[in-house]
Amino acid sequence: MATERALAIPEIVSHIFFQFTIHPPHEARWRHNRTLARSARVSKSFMDPALDALWNHLDWLHPLLRLLSACKPVLFTNKARRGPIHFVKPISGSEPKHVWIFDGNICALEWERFETYARRVRSMSLELDGSVGPSVFAALARHNGGRPLFPLLRELSWMQWVPAFDGTHQMLASPHLRELHIDILVYPERKTHQEFLAGILERLLKEMSRISPDIKTIYLNGGFRRCPSVAAFKRLRCLQVSRQTSCRIDGAFMRSLSDLKDLTELSVPCAPQMKIPPSSQGFDSLTSLCLMSLDDSAMPFLSATTFPRLRSIAIHYHPKLPMKLNGCRNLIEDVTRACAKLPSLRKMCIEFGFDDGFRRAPPFLNFVRPLLSLTALEDVEIKCEYCTMPVENSDLREVAQAWPRLTRFSLAISSRLDYPLLPTVDCLVSFARACPSLKQLVLPSMAHSLPRARDMMMVPAIPAHGLQSLEFMTRPKVLVDLDVDFAHCLNRLFPRVSLSCSTVEFRRVAYKDGHMASSVLKWDALVNQVARLQSTRRRDNQRGTNDPDDNPEYECLQTSVIGDVEHQG
Repeated sequence: MATERALAIPEIVSHIFFQFTIHPPHEARWRHNRTLARSARVSKSFMDPALDALWNHLDWLHPLLRLLSACKPVLFTNKARRGPIHFVKPISGSEPKHVWIFDGNICALEWERFETYARRVRSMSLELDGSVGPSVFAALARHNGGRPLFPLLRELSWMQWVPAFDGTHQMLASPHLRELHIDILVYPERKTHQEFLAGILERLLKEMSRISPDIKTIYLNGGFRRCPSVAAFKRLRCLQVSRQTSCRIDGAFMRSLSDLKDLTELSVPCAPQMKIPPSSQGFDSLTSLCLMSLDDSAMPFLSATTFPRLRSIAIHYHPKLPMKLNGCRNLIEDVTRACAKLPSLRKMCIEFGFDDGFRRAPPFLNFVRPLLSLTALEDVEIKCEYCTMPVENSDLREVAQAWPRLTRFSLAISSRLDYPLLPTVDCLVSFARACPSLKQLVLPSMAHSLPRARDMMMVPAIPAHGLQSLEFMTRPKVLVDLDVDFAHCLNRLFPRVSLSCSTVEFRRVAYKDGHMASSVLKWDALVNQVARLQSTRRRDNQRGTNDPDDNPEYECLQTSVIGDVEHQG
Protein backbone atom coordinates (compact mmCIF):
# COMPACT_ATOMS: atom_id res chain seq x y z
CA MET A 1 0.00 0.00 0.00
CA ALA A 2 2.83 2.40 0.80
CA THR A 3 4.32 1.84 -2.67
CA GLU A 4 0.99 2.52 -4.36
CA ARG A 5 0.51 5.76 -2.43
CA ALA A 6 4.05 6.86 -3.26
CA LEU A 7 3.59 6.18 -6.98
CA ALA A 8 0.42 8.25 -6.90
CA ILE A 9 2.45 11.36 -6.05
CA PRO A 10 3.76 12.97 -9.31
CA GLU A 11 6.83 14.49 -7.63
CA ILE A 12 8.02 11.09 -6.38
CA VAL A 13 7.46 9.42 -9.75
CA SER A 14 9.32 12.22 -11.52
CA HIS A 15 12.24 11.93 -9.07
CA ILE A 16 12.46 8.19 -9.69
CA PHE A 17 12.63 8.56 -13.47
CA PHE A 18 15.23 11.33 -13.28
CA GLN A 19 17.54 8.89 -11.52
CA PHE A 20 17.88 7.12 -14.88
CA THR A 21 19.49 10.26 -16.33
CA ILE A 22 22.46 9.81 -13.95
CA HIS A 23 24.89 7.28 -15.34
CA PRO A 24 28.66 6.64 -15.14
CA PRO A 25 30.79 8.30 -17.84
CA HIS A 26 31.85 4.97 -19.34
CA GLU A 27 28.28 3.71 -19.64
CA ALA A 28 26.30 4.34 -22.80
CA ARG A 29 23.46 6.79 -22.34
CA TRP A 30 21.17 5.03 -24.81
CA ARG A 31 20.64 2.20 -22.34
CA HIS A 32 19.00 4.60 -19.88
CA ASN A 33 17.08 6.31 -22.69
CA ARG A 34 15.67 2.95 -23.73
CA THR A 35 14.46 2.31 -20.18
CA LEU A 36 12.75 5.72 -20.05
CA ALA A 37 11.14 5.22 -23.45
CA ARG A 38 9.73 1.86 -22.39
CA SER A 39 8.49 3.31 -19.10
CA ALA A 40 6.58 6.01 -20.98
CA ARG A 41 4.54 3.27 -22.67
CA VAL A 42 3.56 1.50 -19.42
CA SER A 43 0.72 3.79 -18.31
CA LYS A 44 -0.60 7.33 -18.59
CA SER A 45 0.68 8.17 -15.10
CA PHE A 46 4.21 7.17 -16.16
CA MET A 47 4.18 8.79 -19.60
CA ASP A 48 4.72 12.47 -18.71
CA PRO A 49 7.43 12.05 -16.03
CA ALA A 50 9.29 9.46 -18.14
CA LEU A 51 9.21 11.70 -21.24
CA ASP A 52 10.28 14.71 -19.19
CA ALA A 53 13.34 12.78 -18.02
CA LEU A 54 14.02 11.39 -21.51
CA TRP A 55 13.95 14.80 -23.23
CA ASN A 56 15.34 16.84 -20.35
CA HIS A 57 18.79 17.16 -21.96
CA LEU A 58 19.88 17.07 -25.60
CA ASP A 59 23.46 16.74 -26.82
CA TRP A 60 22.44 17.54 -30.39
CA LEU A 61 19.39 18.39 -32.52
CA HIS A 62 19.29 15.06 -34.35
CA PRO A 63 16.61 13.37 -32.17
CA LEU A 64 14.20 16.20 -32.96
CA LEU A 65 15.15 16.43 -36.62
CA ARG A 66 14.29 12.75 -37.07
CA LEU A 67 10.67 13.67 -36.33
CA LEU A 68 10.49 15.73 -39.53
CA SER A 69 10.38 13.76 -42.77
CA ALA A 70 11.64 16.79 -44.69
CA CYS A 71 14.92 16.68 -42.73
CA LYS A 72 17.33 14.03 -43.92
CA PRO A 73 21.07 13.33 -43.52
CA VAL A 74 23.13 13.40 -46.70
CA LEU A 75 26.66 12.00 -46.96
CA PHE A 76 29.22 14.46 -48.34
CA THR A 77 32.77 13.43 -49.16
CA ASN A 78 34.09 16.75 -50.43
CA LYS A 79 33.97 20.09 -48.66
CA ALA A 80 33.18 21.90 -51.93
CA ARG A 81 30.06 19.78 -52.42
CA ARG A 82 28.64 20.69 -49.03
CA GLY A 83 27.68 24.16 -50.16
CA PRO A 84 27.77 27.32 -48.02
CA ILE A 85 27.83 25.73 -44.56
CA HIS A 86 28.92 28.42 -42.12
CA PHE A 87 29.71 26.22 -39.14
CA VAL A 88 32.21 23.54 -40.11
CA LYS A 89 34.34 21.55 -37.71
CA PRO A 90 37.94 21.23 -38.98
CA ILE A 91 38.30 17.81 -40.63
CA SER A 92 40.35 16.38 -43.44
CA GLY A 93 39.11 17.17 -46.92
CA SER A 94 38.62 13.52 -47.90
CA GLU A 95 36.75 12.49 -44.76
CA PRO A 96 33.05 11.76 -45.39
CA LYS A 97 30.52 13.69 -43.35
CA HIS A 98 26.76 13.40 -42.80
CA VAL A 99 24.99 16.75 -43.05
CA TRP A 100 21.32 17.26 -42.28
CA ILE A 101 19.53 19.24 -44.97
CA PHE A 102 15.94 20.40 -45.38
CA ASP A 103 14.08 19.30 -48.50
CA GLY A 104 10.28 19.51 -48.49
CA ASN A 105 7.48 20.77 -46.25
CA ILE A 106 6.65 20.22 -42.61
CA CYS A 107 3.20 18.77 -42.07
CA ALA A 108 1.04 19.83 -39.14
CA LEU A 109 1.17 16.46 -37.34
CA GLU A 110 4.98 16.30 -37.48
CA TRP A 111 5.32 19.85 -36.21
CA GLU A 112 2.92 19.13 -33.35
CA ARG A 113 5.09 16.22 -32.23
CA PHE A 114 8.20 18.39 -32.66
CA GLU A 115 6.76 21.12 -30.41
CA THR A 116 5.55 18.60 -27.83
CA TYR A 117 9.04 17.20 -27.30
CA ALA A 118 10.79 20.57 -27.67
CA ARG A 119 8.79 21.94 -24.74
CA ARG A 120 10.23 19.20 -22.53
CA VAL A 121 13.86 20.17 -23.23
CA ARG A 122 15.46 22.03 -20.32
CA SER A 123 19.18 21.64 -21.12
CA MET A 124 21.04 21.53 -24.42
CA SER A 125 24.67 21.18 -25.53
CA LEU A 126 24.71 22.46 -29.10
CA GLU A 127 27.80 21.75 -31.18
CA LEU A 128 27.66 23.69 -34.42
CA ASP A 129 30.09 21.58 -36.41
CA GLY A 130 28.45 21.63 -39.85
CA SER A 131 26.38 18.49 -39.28
CA VAL A 132 23.20 20.60 -39.56
CA GLY A 133 23.00 22.69 -42.69
CA PRO A 134 21.77 26.30 -42.82
CA SER A 135 18.62 25.24 -44.69
CA VAL A 136 17.43 23.36 -41.59
CA PHE A 137 17.78 26.37 -39.29
CA ALA A 138 16.15 28.62 -41.87
CA ALA A 139 13.18 26.24 -42.26
CA LEU A 140 12.71 25.90 -38.50
CA ALA A 141 12.83 29.67 -38.00
CA ARG A 142 10.36 30.23 -40.83
CA HIS A 143 7.91 27.63 -39.58
CA ASN A 144 8.19 28.74 -35.95
CA GLY A 145 7.45 32.37 -36.75
CA GLY A 146 10.47 33.78 -34.91
CA ARG A 147 9.45 32.34 -31.54
CA PRO A 148 11.86 30.42 -29.28
CA LEU A 149 12.33 26.90 -30.57
CA PHE A 150 12.71 25.60 -26.99
CA PRO A 151 10.41 27.85 -24.94
CA LEU A 152 11.29 26.32 -21.54
CA LEU A 153 15.05 25.91 -22.07
CA ARG A 154 17.05 26.76 -18.94
CA GLU A 155 20.65 25.77 -19.81
CA LEU A 156 22.38 26.27 -23.15
CA SER A 157 25.94 25.25 -24.02
CA TRP A 158 27.08 26.68 -27.34
CA MET A 159 30.22 25.45 -29.15
CA GLN A 160 31.45 26.41 -32.60
CA TRP A 161 34.65 26.72 -34.63
CA VAL A 162 34.29 29.96 -36.58
CA PRO A 163 33.79 33.56 -35.39
CA ALA A 164 30.39 34.11 -37.03
CA PHE A 165 26.74 33.97 -36.03
CA ASP A 166 23.75 33.55 -38.33
CA GLY A 167 20.93 34.31 -35.90
CA THR A 168 20.53 30.75 -34.64
CA HIS A 169 20.77 31.99 -31.07
CA GLN A 170 17.49 33.87 -31.51
CA MET A 171 15.70 30.55 -31.95
CA LEU A 172 17.46 28.84 -29.06
CA ALA A 173 17.28 31.58 -26.44
CA SER A 174 14.16 31.70 -24.29
CA PRO A 175 12.86 33.90 -21.45
CA HIS A 176 13.41 30.94 -19.08
CA LEU A 177 17.14 30.63 -19.87
CA ARG A 178 19.25 30.79 -16.71
CA GLU A 179 22.67 29.38 -17.72
CA LEU A 180 24.68 30.18 -20.86
CA HIS A 181 27.99 28.63 -21.98
CA ILE A 182 29.63 30.08 -25.08
CA ASP A 183 32.73 28.25 -26.27
CA ILE A 184 34.20 29.62 -29.50
CA LEU A 185 37.15 27.39 -30.34
CA VAL A 186 38.96 30.05 -32.34
CA TYR A 187 42.21 31.64 -31.12
CA PRO A 188 43.40 34.12 -33.77
CA GLU A 189 46.91 35.47 -33.46
CA ARG A 190 46.29 38.90 -34.97
CA LYS A 191 44.96 41.57 -32.64
CA THR A 192 42.53 42.84 -35.27
CA HIS A 193 40.94 39.40 -35.53
CA GLN A 194 40.76 39.17 -31.74
CA GLU A 195 39.01 42.54 -31.56
CA PHE A 196 36.64 41.50 -34.32
CA LEU A 197 35.71 38.35 -32.40
CA ALA A 198 35.17 40.34 -29.20
CA GLY A 199 32.86 42.75 -31.02
CA ILE A 200 30.75 39.94 -32.45
CA LEU A 201 30.52 38.25 -29.07
CA GLU A 202 29.48 41.49 -27.38
CA ARG A 203 26.66 42.02 -29.88
CA LEU A 204 25.53 38.45 -29.33
CA LEU A 205 25.40 38.90 -25.55
CA LYS A 206 23.50 42.16 -25.98
CA GLU A 207 20.83 40.40 -28.03
CA MET A 208 20.74 37.50 -25.57
CA SER A 209 20.15 39.92 -22.69
CA ARG A 210 17.07 41.21 -24.52
CA ILE A 211 15.63 37.73 -25.11
CA SER A 212 16.82 36.11 -21.86
CA PRO A 213 17.22 38.89 -19.29
CA ASP A 214 17.18 36.54 -16.27
CA ILE A 215 20.38 34.60 -17.06
CA LYS A 216 22.25 33.91 -13.81
CA THR A 217 25.37 32.04 -15.00
CA ILE A 218 27.64 32.86 -17.97
CA TYR A 219 30.76 30.99 -19.09
CA LEU A 220 32.92 32.41 -21.89
CA ASN A 221 35.83 30.86 -23.76
CA GLY A 222 37.54 31.85 -26.99
CA GLY A 223 40.32 33.87 -28.56
CA PHE A 224 38.76 37.29 -28.00
CA ARG A 225 41.15 40.00 -26.85
CA ARG A 226 38.64 42.14 -24.98
CA CYS A 227 36.19 40.68 -22.52
CA PRO A 228 32.65 41.53 -23.65
CA SER A 229 30.39 43.42 -21.27
CA VAL A 230 27.80 41.45 -19.33
CA ALA A 231 26.37 44.44 -17.44
CA ALA A 232 23.03 44.02 -19.25
CA PHE A 233 22.33 40.83 -17.28
CA LYS A 234 21.14 42.53 -14.10
CA ARG A 235 20.45 39.26 -12.27
CA LEU A 236 23.79 37.67 -13.07
CA ARG A 237 25.19 35.62 -10.19
CA CYS A 238 28.16 33.77 -11.69
CA LEU A 239 30.63 34.86 -14.39
CA GLN A 240 33.46 32.57 -15.50
CA VAL A 241 35.94 33.61 -18.18
CA SER A 242 38.27 30.81 -19.25
CA ARG A 243 41.99 31.08 -18.66
CA GLN A 244 42.66 30.30 -22.33
CA THR A 245 41.11 33.59 -23.42
CA SER A 246 44.01 35.77 -22.18
CA CYS A 247 41.68 38.71 -22.68
CA ARG A 248 42.26 42.19 -21.32
CA ILE A 249 40.52 43.03 -18.05
CA ASP A 250 40.39 46.77 -17.45
CA GLY A 251 38.91 49.05 -14.83
CA ALA A 252 35.79 49.80 -16.84
CA PHE A 253 34.92 46.12 -17.06
CA MET A 254 35.42 45.60 -13.31
CA ARG A 255 33.33 48.69 -12.51
CA SER A 256 30.50 47.32 -14.63
CA LEU A 257 30.64 44.09 -12.65
CA SER A 258 30.63 45.91 -9.32
CA ASP A 259 27.21 47.34 -10.20
CA LEU A 260 25.67 43.84 -10.39
CA LYS A 261 24.01 43.48 -7.01
CA ASP A 262 23.45 39.71 -7.28
CA LEU A 263 26.96 38.74 -8.43
CA THR A 264 28.32 36.10 -6.02
CA GLU A 265 30.92 34.17 -8.08
CA LEU A 266 33.59 35.69 -10.32
CA SER A 267 36.42 33.98 -12.20
CA VAL A 268 38.48 36.08 -14.62
CA PRO A 269 41.98 36.00 -16.13
CA CYS A 270 44.27 38.90 -15.29
CA ALA A 271 46.41 40.05 -18.20
CA PRO A 272 49.34 42.51 -18.04
CA GLN A 273 47.07 45.25 -19.41
CA MET A 274 44.79 45.06 -16.38
CA LYS A 275 44.35 48.52 -14.88
CA ILE A 276 42.44 48.91 -11.64
CA PRO A 277 41.30 52.29 -10.29
CA PRO A 278 42.82 53.48 -7.01
CA SER A 279 39.64 52.70 -5.09
CA SER A 280 37.19 50.01 -6.19
CA GLN A 281 33.85 49.73 -4.44
CA GLY A 282 30.97 47.37 -4.92
CA PHE A 283 31.08 43.57 -4.96
CA ASP A 284 29.03 43.58 -1.76
CA SER A 285 27.49 40.18 -2.54
CA LEU A 286 30.60 38.47 -3.92
CA THR A 287 31.39 35.24 -2.05
CA SER A 288 33.81 33.50 -4.47
CA LEU A 289 36.67 35.08 -6.43
CA CYS A 290 39.16 33.38 -8.77
CA LEU A 291 42.00 35.34 -10.41
CA MET A 292 44.19 33.60 -12.98
CA SER A 293 46.99 36.13 -12.96
CA LEU A 294 49.88 36.37 -15.40
CA ASP A 295 51.77 38.96 -13.36
CA ASP A 296 51.31 41.23 -10.34
CA SER A 297 48.17 42.90 -11.74
CA ALA A 298 45.85 41.07 -9.35
CA MET A 299 47.42 42.50 -6.20
CA PRO A 300 46.28 46.15 -6.68
CA PHE A 301 42.75 44.94 -7.32
CA LEU A 302 42.71 42.86 -4.13
CA SER A 303 44.25 45.65 -2.08
CA ALA A 304 41.93 48.40 -3.34
CA THR A 305 38.64 46.50 -3.18
CA THR A 306 36.59 45.58 -0.14
CA PHE A 307 34.82 42.22 -0.20
CA PRO A 308 32.65 42.13 2.94
CA ARG A 309 31.16 38.67 2.18
CA LEU A 310 33.99 36.95 0.33
CA ARG A 311 34.41 33.39 1.63
CA SER A 312 36.51 31.76 -1.11
CA ILE A 313 39.51 33.07 -3.04
CA ALA A 314 41.67 31.32 -5.64
CA ILE A 315 44.82 32.78 -7.17
CA HIS A 316 46.53 30.95 -10.03
CA TYR A 317 49.85 32.71 -10.56
CA HIS A 318 51.38 31.57 -13.84
CA PRO A 319 53.96 34.04 -15.16
CA LYS A 320 55.38 33.54 -18.62
CA LEU A 321 58.77 32.85 -17.03
CA PRO A 322 59.17 30.97 -13.72
CA MET A 323 59.71 33.23 -10.74
CA LYS A 324 62.77 33.28 -8.60
CA LEU A 325 62.70 32.52 -4.90
CA ASN A 326 62.32 36.09 -3.67
CA GLY A 327 59.51 36.81 -6.12
CA CYS A 328 57.56 33.84 -4.85
CA ARG A 329 57.96 34.91 -1.24
CA ASN A 330 56.81 38.43 -2.08
CA LEU A 331 53.72 36.97 -3.77
CA ILE A 332 52.78 34.98 -0.66
CA GLU A 333 53.25 38.04 1.55
CA ASP A 334 51.12 40.23 -0.74
CA VAL A 335 48.36 37.65 -0.80
CA THR A 336 48.44 37.40 2.98
CA ARG A 337 48.16 41.17 3.45
CA ALA A 338 45.26 41.36 1.00
CA CYS A 339 43.41 38.43 2.58
CA ALA A 340 43.91 39.75 6.11
CA LYS A 341 41.29 42.42 5.28
CA LEU A 342 38.65 39.85 4.35
CA PRO A 343 36.70 39.06 7.52
CA SER A 344 34.57 36.29 5.97
CA LEU A 345 37.35 34.41 4.17
CA ARG A 346 37.22 30.67 4.86
CA LYS A 347 38.59 29.00 1.71
CA MET A 348 41.87 29.66 -0.11
CA CYS A 349 43.47 28.10 -3.16
CA ILE A 350 46.86 29.37 -4.28
CA GLU A 351 48.78 27.95 -7.21
CA PHE A 352 52.23 29.20 -8.17
CA GLY A 353 55.54 28.07 -9.59
CA PHE A 354 59.14 29.22 -9.40
CA ASP A 355 62.55 28.10 -10.57
CA ASP A 356 65.80 28.86 -8.78
CA GLY A 357 67.87 27.24 -11.50
CA PHE A 358 68.40 24.00 -9.60
CA ARG A 359 64.71 23.00 -9.35
CA ARG A 360 65.02 22.78 -5.59
CA ALA A 361 63.62 24.97 -2.87
CA PRO A 362 63.82 25.55 0.88
CA PRO A 363 61.33 23.69 3.10
CA PHE A 364 57.67 24.09 2.36
CA LEU A 365 56.91 26.09 5.51
CA ASN A 366 59.33 28.86 4.50
CA PHE A 367 56.78 29.89 1.87
CA VAL A 368 53.44 29.38 3.53
CA ARG A 369 54.33 30.66 7.00
CA PRO A 370 52.81 34.14 6.29
CA LEU A 371 49.52 32.41 5.43
CA LEU A 372 49.39 30.77 8.86
CA SER A 373 48.30 34.10 10.31
CA LEU A 374 44.90 33.59 8.60
CA THR A 375 43.67 31.39 11.42
CA ALA A 376 40.00 31.32 10.34
CA LEU A 377 40.65 29.30 7.16
CA GLU A 378 38.71 26.06 6.82
CA ASP A 379 39.64 24.90 3.30
CA VAL A 380 43.22 25.34 2.05
CA GLU A 381 44.77 24.13 -1.22
CA ILE A 382 48.41 24.87 -2.07
CA LYS A 383 49.97 23.83 -5.36
CA CYS A 384 53.55 24.46 -6.43
CA GLU A 385 55.05 23.70 -9.84
CA TYR A 386 58.47 23.56 -11.49
CA CYS A 387 60.42 22.76 -8.32
CA THR A 388 61.00 20.05 -5.75
CA MET A 389 60.07 21.20 -2.26
CA PRO A 390 60.92 19.18 0.88
CA VAL A 391 58.16 18.73 3.44
CA GLU A 392 59.02 17.92 7.03
CA ASN A 393 56.85 16.61 9.85
CA SER A 394 57.43 19.76 11.87
CA ASP A 395 56.12 21.84 8.96
CA LEU A 396 52.81 19.99 8.75
CA ARG A 397 52.49 19.90 12.53
CA GLU A 398 52.72 23.69 12.59
CA VAL A 399 50.18 23.93 9.75
CA ALA A 400 47.69 21.76 11.64
CA GLN A 401 48.09 23.82 14.80
CA ALA A 402 47.70 27.14 12.94
CA TRP A 403 44.49 26.08 11.15
CA PRO A 404 42.46 24.10 13.72
CA ARG A 405 39.20 24.67 11.80
CA LEU A 406 40.36 22.84 8.71
CA THR A 407 37.81 20.68 6.93
CA ARG A 408 40.00 20.18 3.85
CA PHE A 409 43.74 20.54 3.27
CA SER A 410 45.51 19.79 0.01
CA LEU A 411 49.24 20.07 -0.62
CA ALA A 412 50.27 19.32 -4.20
CA ILE A 413 53.92 19.86 -5.07
CA SER A 414 56.27 18.53 -7.73
CA SER A 415 55.68 14.91 -8.70
CA ARG A 416 59.43 14.25 -8.81
CA LEU A 417 59.79 13.09 -5.23
CA ASP A 418 63.53 12.56 -5.32
CA TYR A 419 64.28 14.45 -2.13
CA PRO A 420 64.95 12.53 1.11
CA LEU A 421 62.41 14.31 3.35
CA LEU A 422 58.81 13.12 3.22
CA PRO A 423 56.01 13.49 5.77
CA THR A 424 55.66 10.46 7.97
CA VAL A 425 52.91 8.96 10.11
CA ASP A 426 53.68 11.66 12.65
CA CYS A 427 51.98 14.28 10.44
CA LEU A 428 48.79 12.18 10.39
CA VAL A 429 48.80 12.16 14.18
CA SER A 430 49.21 15.94 14.17
CA PHE A 431 46.23 16.50 11.86
CA ALA A 432 44.11 14.00 13.79
CA ARG A 433 44.69 15.84 17.07
CA ALA A 434 44.72 19.48 15.97
CA CYS A 435 41.94 19.38 13.31
CA PRO A 436 38.93 17.45 14.63
CA SER A 437 36.68 18.68 11.76
CA LEU A 438 39.03 17.59 8.96
CA LYS A 439 37.16 15.65 6.24
CA GLN A 440 39.64 15.54 3.34
CA LEU A 441 43.44 15.44 3.40
CA VAL A 442 45.70 15.43 0.32
CA LEU A 443 49.46 14.93 0.73
CA PRO A 444 52.24 14.56 -1.87
CA SER A 445 53.33 11.20 -0.44
CA MET A 446 54.31 9.57 2.83
CA ALA A 447 57.14 7.60 4.37
CA HIS A 448 57.85 6.31 7.87
CA SER A 449 61.04 5.98 9.85
CA LEU A 450 59.80 3.71 12.63
CA PRO A 451 62.47 1.11 13.46
CA ARG A 452 60.04 -1.65 14.45
CA ALA A 453 56.73 -2.87 13.08
CA ARG A 454 55.30 -2.99 16.59
CA ASP A 455 55.79 0.76 16.99
CA MET A 456 53.26 1.37 14.24
CA MET A 457 50.63 -0.27 16.44
CA MET A 458 51.49 2.10 19.28
CA VAL A 459 49.92 5.08 17.54
CA PRO A 460 47.18 6.38 19.87
CA ALA A 461 43.62 5.68 18.72
CA ILE A 462 41.26 8.57 17.92
CA PRO A 463 38.01 6.69 17.28
CA ALA A 464 35.80 9.78 16.92
CA HIS A 465 37.71 11.46 14.07
CA GLY A 466 35.62 11.92 10.93
CA LEU A 467 38.25 12.08 8.17
CA GLN A 468 36.59 10.66 5.07
CA SER A 469 39.23 10.95 2.34
CA LEU A 470 43.02 10.56 2.48
CA GLU A 471 44.68 11.02 -0.89
CA PHE A 472 48.35 10.78 -1.89
CA MET A 473 49.86 12.17 -5.07
CA THR A 474 52.24 9.20 -5.26
CA ARG A 475 52.25 5.86 -3.47
CA PRO A 476 53.47 6.12 0.15
CA LYS A 477 56.92 4.69 0.73
CA VAL A 478 55.87 2.14 3.32
CA LEU A 479 57.97 -0.99 3.65
CA VAL A 480 56.32 -4.18 2.39
CA ASP A 481 56.44 -5.92 5.76
CA LEU A 482 54.79 -2.95 7.46
CA ASP A 483 51.84 -2.41 5.09
CA VAL A 484 49.49 -4.30 7.39
CA ASP A 485 50.68 -2.34 10.41
CA PHE A 486 50.23 0.90 8.47
CA ALA A 487 46.63 -0.14 7.75
CA HIS A 488 46.07 -0.74 11.49
CA CYS A 489 47.57 2.69 12.17
CA LEU A 490 45.18 4.40 9.76
CA ASN A 491 42.26 2.51 11.23
CA ARG A 492 43.14 3.75 14.71
CA LEU A 493 43.54 7.37 13.61
CA PHE A 494 40.75 7.66 11.03
CA PRO A 495 38.17 4.87 11.36
CA ARG A 496 36.04 6.22 8.47
CA VAL A 497 38.78 7.08 5.99
CA SER A 498 38.80 6.15 2.29
CA LEU A 499 42.21 5.88 0.58
CA SER A 500 43.15 7.00 -2.93
CA CYS A 501 46.34 7.64 -4.88
CA SER A 502 46.54 9.70 -8.09
CA THR A 503 49.61 7.95 -9.49
CA VAL A 504 48.21 4.48 -8.87
CA GLU A 505 44.94 5.33 -10.60
CA PHE A 506 46.89 6.70 -13.56
CA ARG A 507 48.92 3.50 -13.83
CA ARG A 508 45.76 1.44 -13.48
CA VAL A 509 44.34 3.11 -16.60
CA ALA A 510 47.63 2.58 -18.44
CA TYR A 511 47.56 -1.18 -17.78
CA LYS A 512 44.40 -1.97 -19.70
CA ASP A 513 45.55 -5.50 -20.57
CA GLY A 514 44.91 -6.61 -16.99
CA HIS A 515 48.58 -6.88 -15.96
CA MET A 516 49.03 -4.44 -13.09
CA ALA A 517 52.36 -3.16 -11.82
CA SER A 518 53.56 -4.51 -8.49
CA SER A 519 53.18 -1.08 -6.87
CA VAL A 520 49.52 -1.01 -7.92
CA LEU A 521 48.90 -4.46 -6.46
CA LYS A 522 50.58 -3.53 -3.18
CA TRP A 523 48.48 -0.38 -2.95
CA ASP A 524 45.30 -2.38 -3.58
CA ALA A 525 46.32 -4.77 -0.82
CA LEU A 526 46.72 -1.85 1.59
CA VAL A 527 43.32 -0.40 0.63
CA ASN A 528 41.64 -3.79 1.04
CA GLN A 529 43.25 -4.27 4.43
CA VAL A 530 41.92 -0.90 5.63
CA ALA A 531 38.45 -1.81 4.34
CA ARG A 532 38.54 -5.14 6.21
CA LEU A 533 39.51 -3.43 9.46
CA GLN A 534 36.69 -0.91 9.05
CA SER A 535 34.22 -3.71 8.38
CA THR A 536 35.39 -5.58 11.48
CA ARG A 537 35.07 -2.42 13.58
CA ARG A 538 31.52 -1.80 12.40
CA ARG A 539 30.54 -5.41 13.07
CA ASP A 540 32.03 -5.32 16.55
CA ASN A 541 30.28 -2.03 17.33
CA GLN A 542 26.95 -3.49 16.27
CA ARG A 543 27.53 -6.46 18.59
CA GLY A 544 28.39 -4.11 21.44
CA THR A 545 31.94 -5.40 21.93
CA ASN A 546 34.96 -3.30 22.75
CA ASP A 547 37.35 -2.08 20.09
CA PRO A 548 40.03 -4.79 19.76
CA ASP A 549 42.65 -2.10 19.15
CA ASP A 550 42.03 -0.45 22.53
CA ASN A 551 44.76 -1.68 24.85
CA PRO A 552 45.60 -0.20 28.28
CA GLU A 553 49.26 -0.76 27.50
CA TYR A 554 49.17 2.15 25.05
CA GLU A 555 47.16 4.65 27.12
CA CYS A 556 50.36 6.46 28.01
CA LEU A 557 50.81 7.34 24.35
CA GLN A 558 47.60 9.38 24.25
CA THR A 559 49.56 12.45 25.28
CA SER A 560 52.78 11.73 23.38
CA VAL A 561 53.74 11.90 19.71
CA ILE A 562 54.96 9.16 17.47
CA GLY A 563 58.23 10.99 17.06
CA ASP A 564 59.01 10.21 20.68
CA VAL A 565 58.54 6.50 19.94
CA GLU A 566 60.97 6.70 17.04
CA HIS A 567 63.86 7.77 19.25
CA GLN A 568 63.27 5.31 22.08
CA GLY A 569 65.83 2.59 22.66
